[in-house]
Amino acid sequence: MRIVGWAVLSNHAHMLIVPTSGLQMAEFMRMVNGNFARKVGDLVDWEGPVWSRRYKPVVISDEEEAQVAKLKYLLQQGTKENLVARPVDWPGPQTVAELCLGYDFVTGGVWHDKDGENEARRRGKTVDHEDFVHRHLITQLSPLPCWRNQDRAEIAARVRTYVAEIEQATRERHTDAGTRPLGVKAVLRMHPFDKPETTKRSYARRFVAATQEALRELWEEWKAFLLTYRQASDDLKAGLEANFPPGSFPPGLPYVPDLPAP
Repeated sequence: MRIVGWAVLSNHAHMLIVPTSGLQMAEFMRMVNGNFARKVGDLVDWEGPVWSRRYKPVVISDEEEAQVAKLKYLLQQGTKENLVARPVDWPGPQTVAELCLGYDFVTGGVWHDKDGENEARRRGKTVDHEDFVHRHLITQLSPLPCWRNQDRAEIAARVRTYVAEIEQATRERHTDAGTRPLGVKAVLRMHPFDKPETTKRSYARRFVAATQEALRELWEEWKAFLLTYRQASDDLKAGLEANFPPGSFPPGLPYVPDLPAP
């Protein structure tokens, strides 16, 4: 799994990822969301499900303009809701600083292999908790697919330009409205169970494209996939040979591998 960047907010998260297949993405998101929910539950005694709904994958076209637009959206997560003045100020997990500096990795964090520790205890082994705690983890970062042949320093310079534009727009917005961001200290003072009286639920588009032509192509591919899947599902129910499309998860059957990239 290639990871471009992420931003974890107080009640949702965004990730820019480049999976090799639908199966890899499904397994990756199950691992991330499952472990996230378990860790939150352990830390704050959360009752009930942590996530209110399944993750929503959004397909981005091959166009540079579309990919850059989603990167900018990721960078401004801490500022667009008037929480902090600068993208880098957001105190939650994010990759703004690393992208600005041109790093191809993120360090830090602690991983507790709780499953491994529990399994060792079940086997009757003498367990030292620290043996199952992994510190200073490294996560590799990848450039946007449209930038894969560009120099890291050049990419970092472009990201810094985007961040400067976001900061300027944030200052102008608050100046015009006579307001100011909530601020890092106020954000950190919030209790994990705090939540707004109303929650804005924006519609997540299925596809992001820079041109109508590219968007139309993505929708046509999606409709063809659905038609093939539905026909195969009907054939399966009727006891006939069912040919599910590549990249699909047939009911009760193994994943159908994706077609190789051209």
